[in-house]
Amino acid sequence: MKYTNEASYRTAVANRMRKVKEYPDEKNGISYTYAITRSEWEEIRREHHADY
Repeated sequence: MKYTNEASYRTAVANRMRKVKEYPDEKNGISYTYAITRSEWEEIRREHHADY
């Protein structure tokens, strides 16, 4: 995502993603890559389904 894209940043963080890469980008100046592992995602699903 573009480093100034606050909405995308908030969405990524809300979904428990973390920044895994920062790199120069000719179009945006700097871009960030956020990610979550499969095991982290599965844990979130288990927590979510336990609430129902």
